[in-house]
Amino acid sequence: MLQLYLKSVSLKKQIFQRWHRLIITLEKSEHNMIPKDEIRALLKDIENERVERTISTKNTDKFARAVCAFANDLPNKRLPGYLIIGAYDDGSLNGLKVTDELLRNLAGLRSDGNILPQPALMVEKFSFPDGDIAVVEVKPSKNTPVKYKGTVYIRIGPRRGKQMTKN
Repeated sequence: MLQLYLKSVSLKKQIFQRWHRLIITLEKSEHNMIPKDEIRALLKDIENERVERTISTKNTDKFARAVCAFANDLPNKRLPGYLIIGAYDDGSLNGLKVTDELLRNLAGLRSDGNILPQPALMVEKFSFPDGDIAVVEVKPSKNTPVKYKGTVYIRIGPRRGKQMTKN
């Protein structure tokens, strides 16, 4: 009986070690959010087909339309799009203090059922001397068109628009 117990403990230890190695491997290989110095460069540059800035923290429809447009990647750049919350159009920060609630709401855009197919996105807080920003990084979707509440949104330069479809 003791031998069986020791084998069980040994097996559990092996399983734990394998899972631990797998988790570390996944953490190393996972896509990381854009580095802070690149965020600074995006703030200094003009809005374009890959960048949208806003000071609004409550306009979920605006956020979802931007996520949808970035996921559709109409210019076919195959690069992520960035929704930056807490910055004016000129790139200056508005002194926002990003909360956990805001980050949860932004992350929830992916799975609330309004954007289909679900986009691949990451949400992160960045702190600067002038305030925080929340950044939503949206990867181009392989399954287009991506729709928000049944409507396809696209981005053309700094403007976002609806794509007219017959469906």
